[in-house]
Amino acid sequence: MNEEMNLTSIVTKEGNNTQAIAKSLKTIDRMSEVPEKNLYKIKIEIKKIEKKIETNNLIESIKEKILDYTQQVKANIPEWEERIKKAFWGELEEAVKEAGFELRGNYTRLMISFYTLELDLDNLKVIIWYGNKQEKVATCRLDPQDVVKKLIVANNKIINRNFDEKEFMGKLFKAYKNSIHKKEEKLGDRVPISEILYEYTLLLQKKKFFINPTKGNFVGYDRAHFSFDLFNLSDRNIENNELNLVTATRKFTRSKSDFLWIPSDMKGEGDYISHIIFRKI
Repeated sequence: MNEEMNLTSIVTKEGNNTQAIAKSLKTIDRMSEVPEKNLYKIKIEIKKIEKKIETNNLIESIKEKILDYTQQVKANIPEWEERIKKAFWGELEEAVKEAGFELRGNYTRLMISFYTLELDLDNLKVIIWYGNKQEKVATCRLDPQDVVKKLIVANNKIINRNFDEKEFMGKLFKAYKNSIHKKEEKLGDRVPISEILYEYTLLLQKKKFFINPTKGNFVGYDRAHFSFDLFNLSDRNIENNELNLVTATRKFTRSKSDFLWIPSDMKGEGDYISHIIFRKI
């Protein structure tokens, strides 16, 4: 009796696997009629088939035919991806223009101001980066209108903030002095930019944070904001000291914590900075 039950279970499982493969094949066939809108789902169904084939006891000739079919579909994917990118680029260009931005590059590397757009076709998403994939500022659907919406929000948070240059320089200089004091160094010594950002962020905190350092009491200040504020400076002198930004050598570009990308213009050009120095004029 146990043998019969095991046999029934095996046959039932094989039947379910075979039905699942057949269902996926039909789905791929249907979705391949308009692959630009269904590429993500096609990839999912191919993975399902390949997984089922591994444990299915179909005769080898049938397995080969199924795998040959999936390989043919997979061979078309690069071309379908190119078509999706080209179509998206054209639609995005119009949406961006209406919002007052300029789209540069092509579908292999899309740039808007100093933002880079990375297309994630596997997840039907667009990642918006500050700089050349330096700081992730937003993730949105693979939809031009959604991209523009998220871009405007990110741009307002980074660029269109209230910026008091005098106050920023005052805190930056204090952050520098706090850092060299802790390390018993002297004015004119270089300080890692990550340490300056840490000290500067501490200076932004209100008294209530130090009394009760909860998330709700914390005043955030991220890397993209710090980068743009440094770029936005028109005067780098304070108390007879001049701010100097030290370009990162290869040694200091291996870890993101060792450098900060700072734009040199609004079109995506910039430099990697590893240290900050204040020197007497």
